[in-house]
Amino acid sequence: MKKFLDKITFWADSNLSAKDLRALRYGSICLVLFIVFYSITTINSAVKEMKDQVSIQKVVKDEVQFLAKQIKGMSSTPNLEAGGETTAEIDTLLAWLEKQVTESGLTTNLKQISPVSGKTPDIFKERAKINLDNISMPNLLKFLKSLEATVGIELVEADIQRQKGKKIGISFRAEIGLL
Repeated sequence: MKKFLDKITFWADSNLSAKDLRALRYGSICLVLFIVFYSITTINSAVKEMKDQVSIQKVVKDEVQFLAKQIKGMSSTPNLEAGGETTAEIDTLLAWLEKQVTESGLTTNLKQISPVSGKTPDIFKERAKINLDNISMPNLLKFLKSLEATVGIELVEADIQRQKGKKIGISFRAEIGLL
């Protein structure tokens, strides 16, 4: 530190008084301390932000792993292992959907089943929209398993939301296609 201060003294005009040289030395020390302090605080805030990002990513990773386990559990259905239904057994998508809603015990929750006009080019023979309200989670999962277990049926779009207000249950809106 002494050498550094001597260099500053040498650099400064030799005609400066002792008081001016002292002020120059203290000023340079304060400047160096300010730069070091600012650097440390900047690095510290960057590290804190990175730690926050890592914790957020860990939470997202845990949620994705949980959902993957649930989906994996849903995908191992006995109907798929036994061969499931075939597309030949499904005459029309609307009739098949009504049958699945009845078998899943969701007839009271059914709001609407309607055909969707074909979008060109379309890989599906038929498309239908289904709206269900006030569904319990077990009944919804049973219905989704029946969709997945059926060969030739694809879930094109789905929207699952909690009921608004004081209603208990889930709202399910989906577009389903028949290959």
